[in-house]
Amino acid sequence: ATENFIGDQSERTGNVIAGNLAYGIKVTGVGTRGNVIAGNFVGIGIDGVSLIPNEFDGIEVRHGATGTLIGLEGNPDSGNIIGGNSCGVSILGGGVEGTSLHNNSIGISSFSGKELLAPNRLAGVFLGYGAKQTRIGNGKQDGANTIAGNSVAGIYVRGKDTVANSFSRNKIMGNASLGILI
Repeated sequence: ATENFIGDQSERTGNVIAGNLAYGIKVTGVGTRGNVIAGNFVGIGIDGVSLIPNEFDGIEVRHGATGTLIGLEGNPDSGNIIGGNSCGVSILGGGVEGTSLHNNSIGISSFSGKELLAPNRLAGVFLGYGAKQTRIGNGKQDGANTIAGNSVAGIYVRGKDTVANSFSRNKIMGNASLGILI
C-alpha cells in the first residue's frame, strides 16, 4: 500500500478512529511506503474531549513500512489527537524507516479551546526493535508535538537496533514516569 492519505489537512476534520477491539490504524509490510495520517481523532471523540479508546495502540507502524507521515510538517492543523489507547503511537520492527511525527497531540487533547488530559495506558510514543530514522518534531515550532499525561513515558525507546532517531522541539510534560526513556 503506497501513498494513501488517512484524514484531512485542515483543522482536524479527518476521521474519528475509536473504540476498535485492536488497533486504531496499522501501517505494516515491506513495500508499504509514503502513507500519510493527518487530522484524525484516534481514541478520542469528534468533540475532542470524549475518550473512546482503541484496545491496542492508536497508530502502529511496523514490519518494513517506510516514509510514514503522522501529521504534516509546517501545518499545525494537520496533527492528530491521540489518546486513551494502549500506546498512542508505536513504531517498531526491522525495516521500519523514515517515520515522521509532526504537530500531534498525544495523551492530551487541545481542540476547540478545550484542553483535557487523554492519557494513553502505556507510552505516548514507543520506538523499538529496529525502528530507524524516526523524526519526532522537526526542530521548529511548526512541527512540534505535544506529548503529555501518558501513563508510562512520553517517548520510550527500546532495543539495540533502534538507532538514528531524533526528538526535537517537542513539548513533553506531565507523563507519569519519564519524559523520554532510552
